[in-house]
Amino acid sequence: MEIKRVENRKICAECGGICCKATPCSHGPSDFGESHDEIMANIEIALTENGIYLASYRYQPKYLVRTRGELDRAYSADLPGRRRHPDNWNRCIHLDTETGCTFSLQDRPLGGALYKPKGRRVDGRFVNACGFGRNAKEFLSWEEYQDDLYKLAQMVLKYNR
Repeated sequence: MEIKRVENRKICAECGGICCKATPCSHGPSDFGESHDEIMANIEIALTENGIYLASYRYQPKYLVRTRGELDRAYSADLPGRRRHPDNWNRCIHLDTETGCTFSLQDRPLGGALYKPKGRRVDGRFVNACGFGRNAKEFLSWEEYQDDLYKLAQMVLKYNR
């Protein structure tokens, strides 16, 4: 199935990046390669380059890969099932409030490229109403990588102590 990337700079400019100010976007496995081994090797490289973060959300022992946020500091991974800080208002390091995402649409992490910007005004104030399309979940799924992501997170956490 083809991945349809979406961009609407006009709406994003009007809203001022509410989504990107709240939390960095997720990567999908295809952002890192085609085969399981290639994907895991490229994730390990990206972790050392300080551009991604292994996140464990909503107190669940499952990992996903996302872009680093300003609150992530030197950490590259959460403890399993626990967050180091609240997800809300962990601004993406790739957000430029003047121009939007610093990634081109083609290079943007899949979570950001599949996000459908739409918004509306309520009482003169912009209200974000963005969301994912129907197929986003399958493209962003890290289910089959959980064991490897867990091991990688443990290695990163041990190194950062």
